[in-house]
Amino acid sequence: MDNCEDLSPLPMRLAVEWTSAILSSFTVAPVISIVDKAIVANASGKEKLVSCLINGFKTLFTKPVHFLKQPAFLMIWGVYGSTYVVANSIESIAERSKRSAVVPKFIGSSVTNMSLSVIKDKAYARMFGVGNPRPFPSVSLGLFATRDCMTILASFTLPTMVGQALDRQFHIGKQTADNLAQLTVPCLMQFVSSPLHLYGLDKYNRPDRSLTYSDRFSRVKQEYLKTSFARVARIMPAFGVSGVINKYVRKTGKDWLNGCYHPVKSL
Repeated sequence: MDNCEDLSPLPMRLAVEWTSAILSSFTVAPVISIVDKAIVANASGKEKLVSCLINGFKTLFTKPVHFLKQPAFLMIWGVYGSTYVVANSIESIAERSKRSAVVPKFIGSSVTNMSLSVIKDKAYARMFGVGNPRPFPSVSLGLFATRDCMTILASFTLPTMVGQALDRQFHIGKQTADNLAQLTVPCLMQFVSSPLHLYGLDKYNRPDRSLTYSDRFSRVKQEYLKTSFARVARIMPAFGVSGVINKYVRKTGKDWLNGCYHPVKSL
């Protein structure tokens, strides 16, 4: 069925794409919002990472309705839901027009994710930081944008390439290779991008201009490992688990549409 031409109306195909995006992002947004809050609170010194994680999951399981109403959760759901909506839509339109989606999907999802993530990061830093809210340094915004661009590259573009390479090298099957790449590549990228994240937060939390690069990198080094693993814990669901769910729901929806609209050949 995958090889059949998509004859369904575009609005129905986009409805499938958007539903997949919203559902897949909703399944993981609670975990991401808890981890994001813990990382920011820990970097600012407001609350320790582990205690903040415990409190977040406690609220999720004991007061789920209250948790789902919180701006911290809604912002995360909005960021990742919108990112997947854009990525899915571009890929489906490119597929129907028989064009490559690699570049437009990377650009579209990067712009969406970076723009919304920067807004979310500014809000999180002010909600879970210390002291009075203050202007966000342009250096921090630039570092966050670069971090998000790296994450999008590792989530939407590189897994396809890595999956193909794994299948060619180890003959494990296309679906297994694709799922393995989708689950691991975004996570590995966090060990590269976490220093950018920490440096950006440090510029906001410690605006003292007398601090040298050595002072700031000392703080980055101190927080690097636990922050990297914490970011892996949020990226794994965000673009790993959610990515696999998104692919499954999209394929299921596409197959259903093809079954409805593809003409049956007469015997």
